[in-house]
Amino acid sequence: MEAPSVSLVIPVYNRPALITDCLRSLAPSLNELVEVIVVDDGSTDGKTPQAVEAAILAAGAPAKIRLVQQKNAGPGAARNTGAAAARGEWIAFLDSDDLWLPWSGRALREAIQRNPQAVVIFGNARPFARIGEVADWIEEAVSEKRHDDFFAVTRIKPRVIRIGSGYFAIRRETFAASTGFVPGLRGSEDTDLFYRIASAGGYVSLEYPALVARRTGGDDSLTLNMSALSEGLFYLMDGRRDGRYGPIRPEMDAALADLLAFWIHALFRGGWGREGYDLLLRQGGFGIMMRNGQRRAALKLIAVPLLSLIRPRNYSFSWRPRVS
Repeated sequence: MEAPSVSLVIPVYNRPALITDCLRSLAPSLNELVEVIVVDDGSTDGKTPQAVEAAILAAGAPAKIRLVQQKNAGPGAARNTGAAAARGEWIAFLDSDDLWLPWSGRALREAIQRNPQAVVIFGNARPFARIGEVADWIEEAVSEKRHDDFFAVTRIKPRVIRIGSGYFAIRRETFAASTGFVPGLRGSEDTDLFYRIASAGGYVSLEYPALVARRTGGDDSLTLNMSALSEGLFYLMDGRRDGRYGPIRPEMDAALADLLAFWIHALFRGGWGREGYDLLLRQGGFGIMMRNGQRRAALKLIAVPLLSLIRPRNYSFSWRPRVS
């Protein structure tokens, strides 16, 4: 029997149509994978598990795709469940609303073979709004970079690598040693994992070809859940202070400054102004940003309430979500 190489883990919750599209997109890659593990995170719609079973039958690959069910515990816990059941030497993750491209499985395996010292491989993700447009995409020539640690990946300019839970592959032994995603944490659980394993070994950023087609505009995206986003950012700040990520290093704070600049602005727009200002002022985000290349963004964030009165179209802000 061929030695296992890559297991693909897909968490899903109440997404019957999207998981169907996702699993259909894997058809060209099934021969490149030892298995696909779909983890149903306690769906309550009565449709999602059936949609997965139907997709498995339609693919004619019951030995390749399997469904694991658990009580609802969040996407991080679901990924842990899938990883614990995986047989591959490497574990890749994909979000249930995204797609793999026809070459993704092969491109990932080839990247692993080219980089025997790597412990994590990040892939490029191209956005799409309509599934039909993905059919016109072509496979680009390979372009990749090797890095000593995770924070070097965050400094890639221009930013072509999407760093997130659905866009990377990791050695199974590295994931197991890290203890995986924090169960119950529903925001920044991927960033927390990457910070904890930042110095685990070699990182590769596979800039081209793209591995993932990233769906945009979904109204149930976790990134739109301001409560989870806020919780995750506070967790990262706590981890920095309590040494969870090791000694505070300039490269870690530079990555955190970029993260805070983007997501505090999102909290302001989403009506979570109190949490945004807490992160900015009481939690020390302003100082981190000022010292690490986000001075202009930090000053703008401080002034957002005033700017929202002067130029409301450009600077949206509210202390609490607006009720329509």
